[in-house]
Amino acid sequence: PFADAGAAVHVVATGSGASVVTLHVTGVDADPGRTFGAHVHQLPCGELGSAAGGHYLHAGLDPTLPLEQREVWLDVTVNAAGNGHAVALRPWIVDQSSQRSVILHANPTAADGTAGARLACVDLDGD
Repeated sequence: PFADAGAAVHVVATGSGASVVTLHVTGVDADPGRTFGAHVHQLPCGELGSAAGGHYLHAGLDPTLPLEQREVWLDVTVNAAGNGHAVALRPWIVDQSSQRSVILHANPTAADGTAGARLACVDLDGD
């Protein structure tokens, strides 16, 4: 569904020590209302989806917090034009010391963080 699609991800660190992460997708070839899981991953995109590594997990957070609060999930639902938008606000700064990416997955994200096959990848754009 992402062969002819476009995507952009932006990370903005706020003055209060938080991060706003936005994902925009356009031209996705999917039924209106379809939701794709999307997560910030540890590494940049590569030749294979596996190059992006696992989900980015913010260091130093209480491991008893729900997984969604320790990661950045950006599940996106497309409209009839194949466009969608997602925003995640986290009360911590996304560490971009090594470039990171967002992987778009085949399914919506389950509570355990799984979302099916890796369909597309877009590198983060930090501001």
